[in-house]
Amino acid sequence: MKVARLALFVILVLLSISTGVTKLVQLPAEMQLFQNAGWGVPVILAFGVLQLAGGLMLIWPPSRRYGAVVMIATFAVASAVVFINGLMAFFAFSLLFIVLAILPLLPDGPERAA
Repeated sequence: MKVARLALFVILVLLSISTGVTKLVQLPAEMQLFQNAGWGVPVILAFGVLQLAGGLMLIWPPSRRYGAVVMIATFAVASAVVFINGLMAFFAFSLLFIVLAILPLLPDGPERAA
């Protein structure tokens, strides 16, 4: 079970970092999604920095809980953006990101395994 939780944790870290990076490199599809929801480029970039920081905070045990909270919040906001764009299948899938981000907050989470 520890191996499965660790694998999910690694996926969470990679997902968190990659969601921030896609905004920072201004991936066209990502930018369009957020711009369709009324976001300007500076706000999207700041959101990307926040996601990247949250993903990096997950790596180090002392900041892991803060990183998880940042990622729960940013995944929730990003899910709302997906919903606003009418992408219901992806919206339902994106809710799993939020559940995944809760993992480091649970007892016996990766912070004890790492």
